[in-house]
Amino acid sequence: MTRSTGLAAAAALLYDAQRRRAPVAPLTATYPNLDVAQAYAVQRLNLNRHLDQGAVLRGHKIGLTSAPMQELLGVNEPDFGYILDNMVLPDGANVPITTFCAPRVEPEVAFLLRRPLQGPGVTVEDVLAVTEAVAPALEIVDSRIADWRITLADTIADNASSGAVVLGDWVPLAPYLDGSFRLILVDIRGHGQSSKPECCYNRLDFAYDLKLLMDELHIGRADIVGHSLGSIICQTLAEEWPERIGRVVLISSSGGPRPGSVSRKPKFDYVGEIRKLKEPIDPDSPFMIAWWSSPNPVDPDFLSRQRKDAAGIPLRVWLAILDQDVLGADVQRTLPRLKAPTLLIWGAIDPLIDEEHRQTLREALPAAAVKVFPRLGHNPFWEDPDGVASVINRFLRQGS
Repeated sequence: MTRSTGLAAAAALLYDAQRRRAPVAPLTATYPNLDVAQAYAVQRLNLNRHLDQGAVLRGHKIGLTSAPMQELLGVNEPDFGYILDNMVLPDGANVPITTFCAPRVEPEVAFLLRRPLQGPGVTVEDVLAVTEAVAPALEIVDSRIADWRITLADTIADNASSGAVVLGDWVPLAPYLDGSFRLILVDIRGHGQSSKPECCYNRLDFAYDLKLLMDELHIGRADIVGHSLGSIICQTLAEEWPERIGRVVLISSSGGPRPGSVSRKPKFDYVGEIRKLKEPIDPDSPFMIAWWSSPNPVDPDFLSRQRKDAAGIPLRVWLAILDQDVLGADVQRTLPRLKAPTLLIWGAIDPLIDEEHRQTLREALPAAAVKVFPRLGHNPFWEDPDGVASVINRFLRQGS
C-alpha cells in the first residue's frame, strides 16, 4: 500500500466497522503490503476524523507490553493507540456489550503524566520523573477485525485494539514507592467502594476490618502506612494485633489531647464544619474546598476527584466518626502498646493536626523516627510524593 487513497480506504473500513459494530476482514488480507508505518498512518486518519467531530484526546494506550504477546505477533516492542474522552468510562458504569464488536476485559495500570514524553531513548527514570499518579484500570479491548485474526499491522491500524477504559482512583504516592513492595490500598468502611453500614465506626471497628482483610488474603504479617484517620486505624491495628505488624508509618497523625488539657479551637474547625453538613453533600462547597486544600500546588483535577469521592460518603458516616471520638483522648491511653518500629511524618503547616497533638504522639512513642517537612501541609504525599516516598522507602527497607 503506497497511495494515500489506499490508506484512506483502509481507515474508512475500520471507521465504518466501529460505527456499525460489524467487524471486517483483516486489513492485511485486503492490503497484503500493509506495513507498520502505514498502519500507524491509518490509525492517525481515524484519530483526526474523531477529533474533527469534536472528540477530545485524553491519552494513549500501550499494547503488547508482555513478552508472550510480543512473541505471538513476532515483534520485540509495544504498540500504541489513542484514548478519546468518550472512551473513558466512570467506575461502576454499566456498559452494553452491543457498544463493541468483540470486547474483552484486561486489568491494567494507568499513568497520569505531568507533561508529555517524547523518544527515542525514554527510560524508566524518565517516566517516573513525569508521573503525577497511577491508578488501577480495566481496559475493554475490542477488535474491528473479524474473529481477532490480527497481525501487528492489523491491530495498529485498528487503534491498538482499543475499546474503552475504566479508571480507578489516582494514587500520587505509589509511583515513588519501592517497586519491590507489594501494595494493598484499602477503602476503609464507609469510604470509597467499601460498604457503608449503619453503625460501628470506632477505631477498633476499622482496625478489625483490616485484620480480617489480612486473614482473607492470607497475609500473616505486614508493614502498614496510614494517613490522618487511617493513621489512627494503623495505630490501633498495631496495638491490638502486634504479631501481625512489622513496621508502622503514621502520616499526619495525632496522639490526642493531653489528659485534663483545655481544648483549643484549631485553625480549621473541621468538627464544627462537618456538623453543619447537609445531604446531598456538595463536593464544591466551601467546606469541601477547604478540607481538600493544599498550601502547595496539587493537580486541580485530582483534588476535584477527591472532593467528589468524599462527598459520596454518607453524612451519617461523617457524624458517626465524630460521635465515636476516633481522634479523642482514648488514642493516647493505648499508644504505649504500640511496640513496632514506627515512623512519624508531618507537614509543618498542617492546619488540622496542631503541634500539641503532634507532641503527645512523639512523647507516647519516644523511639519513633520523626520527619517533619517544613513547607508541607496535611497531605504531604500529594504535595511532595517523591520526598515523602523516599523517607518511607528508607524506613521500610530497614525491616527487609
